[in-house]
Amino acid sequence: MEFEALAFVRFCQFTIIIPTGLAFYRWKDLNKTQVFLALVVLVTLATEVTSTTIVALVENPNNLPLYHIFVVMVFILSNRLYRIALANFLNKWMFDLLLVLFCLFALINSVFIESIWTFNSNAVFAAGTIYIFYSLLYFYTLLQSGGQGVNEDPVFWLSIGLILYYSGSLSLFIVINYLTQNPNESVTNAWLLNSVFNLVLNFFYTVALWKKSKI
Repeated sequence: MEFEALAFVRFCQFTIIIPTGLAFYRWKDLNKTQVFLALVVLVTLATEVTSTTIVALVENPNNLPLYHIFVVMVFILSNRLYRIALANFLNKWMFDLLLVLFCLFALINSVFIESIWTFNSNAVFAAGTIYIFYSLLYFYTLLQSGGQGVNEDPVFWLSIGLILYYSGSLSLFIVINYLTQNPNESVTNAWLLNSVFNLVLNFFYTVALWKKSKI
């Protein structure tokens, strides 16, 4: 990847610093769902810093094992977040069951299907599909309740960000392993496009953490 492209990718990745800083600034005022979102952005920042450090310091680096762990950690936190947000719509045991099934799938995928040394596109695709499902379900509950106070609802803004990000990126995750096995300009373009989606997601993380809803 050329320097300019890599610099843009890094810039988009590290915009996660903005919602992270906001999370620390507003920590005492965050509601329960925002606390889980704050933990998501903290895990994201820690992963990006560790990943970048490995690339900078290690000869022939491969930071992809980090993302096998990252996907599972973020899914656990996001699952708990929507477990709270959708508590009046779905039984809690459904979230717990889905959490166990996803973690088992991610483990089997990393051990037997997609090596930890490759991009775990299957787990990312599964997680993204579930996030879109959670988000759409949350929008449905808002319609059922009349949508009052939606502008100040952190989960509303988070759900918009998740749908925009994953609806745009899932197709990239499906083909990314093939592209990385056949390096060409498509790889760079795929990562640049994903970085734009990542920038959008970080923006909605920031909005969701800024809102002061007590829900």
